Amino acid sequence: MKAALAIVIAAGLATAASAQYYTAQGDFSSLGFSLDYDPSSACSKPMRPYSNDRYAWESYQAEGERYLSCLEEAANNDMRYAQRVVQEGYENAVQEFLNEVERGY
Repeated sequence: MKAALAIVIAAGLATAASAQYYTAQGDFSSLGFSLDYDPSSACSKPMRPYSNDRYAWESYQAEGERYLSCLEEAANNDMRYAQRVVQEGYENAVQEFLNEVERGY
């Protein structure tokens, strides 16, 4: 019973952890011949403090570190997502061609 429960919990955690890879977290845009990427849409940029209060600046620094970590995580997740999408597209194109060759005329 405990083993079955552990498996269910592990599967749930794996599913929750991998759920973020199903869609892009950042914003992609293409203008002309270039592809631009901005991971910041997945993260909340901290507001610079208006005062010289030490606590406000320490809080800003901590929030800034979380923001930078969020940007890195979003970019890494999007790179894995893009790699998976390209790989799946490649595999589908290869399989489609091989099926066409096997069918003949």
